[in-house]
Amino acid sequence: MALESGELVFPEAGGEASGRIVALAASATTGLDSRDAEMHERVLATAAHPEIVFEPERVEVDRVGEDRAEIVLHGAFRLLGASHAVALPARVERLEGDRVRASFEVEIPYVSWGLTDVSN
Repeated sequence: MALESGELVFPEAGGEASGRIVALAASATTGLDSRDAEMHERVLATAAHPEIVFEPERVEVDRVGEDRAEIVLHGAFRLLGASHAVALPARVERLEGDRVRASFEVEIPYVSWGLTDVSN
């Protein structure tokens, strides 16, 4: 998915976090046009819910190196208008100044989060 905007603010040692990461639901692709159309219409409902949002609440710092760290982002993941508490392990690398790049993956439990299961 394409990132529309993103900012995470937290102290180096961890603790309270703020910010917002917004992804564009319509940019999600699987590589198969017909499957993508069904995903956008029946699963993600991108017309009604164009954004997928993560809002951090706190950060735990697991391992720290000179320019890298492993952290856990705790916060709310908003999908289809509903908010879900998540803990996301992430890798962070320091860029210039006080900027960092964070990489993480989100595992979405379709049925329990209210998404339509379109599998056969």
